[in-house]
Amino acid sequence: MKILHLSFYDNYGGAAKAAYRILDSQINSKMKSEMMVYSKFSNNKNIFLIKNRLPLKLNNLIVRILNFFLVKIYKKQSVYSLNIIPSNLSEKINNSEYDVINFHWINHEMISLNDISKISKPIIWTIHDNWPFSSLEHYVNEKDRRVYNGYNLNNSSFLENYIWKKKLNIFKNKISCVIAPSKWIKKLAESSVIFKDTKVVNIPYTIDKKMFYVEKKTEAKKKLNIKTDLKDKFIISFGATSAYSEKRKGFNYVYKAIQKLNKEFNNIHFIVFGEISKKLDSIENITNYSEIYDENNLRNIYNVSDIFLSPSLQDNLPLTVMESLSCGTPVIAFDVGGMKDLIFHKKNGYLALQNNFDDFYKGIKFFLKINLKKKINYLDFMEYKKFMNNFNPKIISNKYRKIYEESIKK
Repeated sequence: MKILHLSFYDNYGGAAKAAYRILDSQINSKMKSEMMVYSKFSNNKNIFLIKNRLPLKLNNLIVRILNFFLVKIYKKQSVYSLNIIPSNLSEKINNSEYDVINFHWINHEMISLNDISKISKPIIWTIHDNWPFSSLEHYVNEKDRRVYNGYNLNNSSFLENYIWKKKLNIFKNKISCVIAPSKWIKKLAESSVIFKDTKVVNIPYTIDKKMFYVEKKTEAKKKLNIKTDLKDKFIISFGATSAYSEKRKGFNYVYKAIQKLNKEFNNIHFIVFGEISKKLDSIENITNYSEIYDENNLRNIYNVSDIFLSPSLQDNLPLTVMESLSCGTPVIAFDVGGMKDLIFHKKNGYLALQNNFDDFYKGIKFFLKINLKKKINYLDFMEYKKFMNNFNPKIISNKYRKIYEESIKK
């Protein structure tokens, strides 16, 4: 049995990194799995670029132009996807030796909807956001019932209605099984019109135990080489891809928390990474790493931190939260999306009431007060082993194997 994973990126952004780790867990379990990508960042020999394609720069230009107009028209999100440009990938896939195709994040016009309709092999789809069962958008507002009731010309634009109907007609016949990494997105998918008659299974992402693990704060500080004296400082970190431009990441809650904490305390230092915001320039007790591509540095940040902030307003199963908890650093988050699958309230983190800054701040002060990493048995308090067992790569790869085998037998 040979598996082909399809993902626009291989190791950039949350969805791509999750797909990469799923691939890695399968290879380590002796599965014959490879990944086809449009843009490659890693040196992994099991990942290859699409051949006979438009140059990446041209593709990105087209995507930027399309997205610019879609954002101007719909104004609710920073990314919209159509998947309408002919990609001719179906012929390549159909003529290959792969038995099963595993979709991941396939947007940025990687493969067209028409091409998906021509694929003759079983398709498993690991969904990383709401796009597979919505229309143009990647995250659907909770009050938007069109995903469950259907898009039509009375509640949608012509383009939204056209894309949704095209997806409905294609996906209901072509997708053998949907894999939902969080219980939250599983519930949304199986309640949607598009996937209501499709098998939806909850299989979480894996944790790379060789990369994200607990190490002493003192060792992590040395490796980070932070010039600021952090002795006796309580360290709070925050970071995400598109942390500031993507409103659902909740940066405003972090900024507000920083301002309030600095008025109340004088022993806190902040570490931020990801997209840079000019709002933070005037704050002195911050170390800003901007984008981090070396996961060793990322691990050191988590380990040197006393808590990690993740105020997302919508999220599937955020890798930053998984990584932080794998490093024994508690996470403060809103009780949204898949956060409940990761955080044991007041154990390894705090689940604040949705969009409630006061409760979010209360969670920060809760862990500030108990200063968890000062406790000798803090990993037992966090129920660390229980958490890690939930995302065991071998168990997860075996679950994928079972789904693949079932899809071939159909």
